[in-house]
Amino acid sequence: MAVPKYRTSKSKKKMRRSHHHLSLVRSVECSTAGGYKLPHALSSTQQAAQTIIAELKQTLSRYEL
Repeated sequence: MAVPKYRTSKSKKKMRRSHHHLSLVRSVECSTAGGYKLPHALSSTQQAAQTIIAELKQTLSRYEL
């Protein structure tokens, strides 16, 4: 098993871990529901509206000549 030959100082340890921080999550307010969502993502109300529209288009296409 590998064992370190020299002790790692606090500054070296902190320099190594400097990239281990958490990044902020960007969120925007949803215009339809008022909640928060990720940018370029559909909210649940927009997604539901799109499925309803898709179903209506599918049923209308059956009745067209």
